[in-house]
Amino acid sequence: MLRLALGPTRWLTAAAVFVTIGLAPASQAEPEERYTVETQIPEMAVASQDTFTFTVKSSGDYRIDADYDAELVFMPEVDDEVLVAAKSHHGPKDASYGDDGRSQSWSVPVTAKRRGRHPVKLSMRFRVCDGDDCHIGRYQTRFHVVVKD
Repeated sequence: MLRLALGPTRWLTAAAVFVTIGLAPASQAEPEERYTVETQIPEMAVASQDTFTFTVKSSGDYRIDADYDAELVFMPEVDDEVLVAAKSHHGPKDASYGDDGRSQSWSVPVTAKRRGRHPVKLSMRFRVCDGDDCHIGRYQTRFHVVVKD
């Protein structure tokens, strides 16, 4: 939601500017109504390999656009001797898609080499569409992978 701190005489001018620059009407779906993102991040043991799964699920009448150049970037914020992903950049060919067109998932194999709580940055880019109404979703987060003895 956009909020402006304007005096009472400026509302008309602000409304005219909104119309001129073409802001979307409030009736269009907000991003959180178009999709959800689910993560499966396992606890790991030293010298083990596990798979992390990141899934986008469309909501309502929206569907995942499998033709879009979607991307997932998995970047451990530690050196390669601590937490190792098979690769950091994953494209649309690395993803799996639900038969109903409503989900897109990436599985990321990770090897833990040292115990501790290790930070990871994750970013995703994808597109969901409802007919001609398409929305590019961007999801970024930072989390910690727990590695035990």
